[in-house]
This record gives sequence, structure tokens and C-alpha cells, in this order.
Amino acid sequence: HPTDAILFDTSDTRPVDGKIFVIVRDRELTVKRCDIIDGTVYFKADNPSSAPGWLKPRRMDDPVAPIKIEGRVRWFGSWED
Repeated sequence: HPTDAILFDTSDTRPVDGKIFVIVRDRELTVKRCDIIDGTVYFKADNPSSAPGWLKPRRMDDPVAPIKIEGRVRWFGSWED
């Protein structure tokens, strides 16, 4: 959710299956879940219907728009009105 707060570890940039990371793709900073399938690293949206451009998982090593891991998410919380 756009108003959630997160805490992430910038020293933890190794992809781990099922974990959530702050990543950069196409100069856009975003938070996505890591999937490792047959040795290939993908990132996906937990809720793809609310993430334009993330209806399908994206390969980390995409030659057109590679993904860089900025850090692993360690905590998140939401703001309540």
C-alpha cells in the first residue's frame, strides 16, 4: 500500500526465495517478492492487480530492464487514520 512504512536492510541484497525486497527497475524504486524458479530469480507483486506493469513476474536479469536489489524488507506497518 502506498502509505505503508517499511524498514529494510541495505546490506542484505542477496535474493532469497519468498522474501520481500526493495528493488529498482526502470529507475523506479518499489517493493516486490522474490521467486527463484529453477535457478532463475524473478520478482513479483503480491497484489498484481494493483501494480501496473507487474501483472506477471519479472526476471532479475532482464536485458532490457534489469532489476537491482536495494535491500531486504525486515519490517512493515500501515498508517491508520
